[in-house]
Amino acid sequence: MLVHGALVLLVLTTAVPAVGDDRGATGGPGAVTPHGRYLGRFKANRLDPESVANPVGRYGSSRSPDSINNPAGSAARGRYGRGPRIIAPDGTYLGRLNLNRFDPESVTNPDSPYGSPRSPISINNPSGRYGSRFSPDGIRNPDTTGGPMLFDDE
Repeated sequence: MLVHGALVLLVLTTAVPAVGDDRGATGGPGAVTPHGRYLGRFKANRLDPESVANPVGRYGSSRSPDSINNPAGSAARGRYGRGPRIIAPDGTYLGRLNLNRFDPESVTNPDSPYGSPRSPISINNPSGRYGSRFSPDGIRNPDTTGGPMLFDDE
């Protein structure tokens, strides 16, 4: 009986995010935080429910209002406006996700520190911490459990 009670306690404690968990820091799915409204993780992991690359997940589905992939959703205005902010797990600001090549904060501006393929804080730097396929903080790493987070300005 004692073993059974210990098992239940283990299950209950593992279901709750740890204090240092990034999701806990963001307030959970869809929460409005000091950074803004959480829009998921900007990473290549198609199976992670937090990933914008998960086609059936809350943040990757083309039908979810919290997804940057939904052209009619509230998060879609990032494609045409200022765009969501990209924040690394360590708190480093990585720019804005938009298509404006002239925006000094855009990841599509090759002359900005956020869009240059040579910048150490650019997601476009394939050898950098945030753009590498092998880095635990890289957006191209399909196996990462972390990765940069997206926040809307709301």
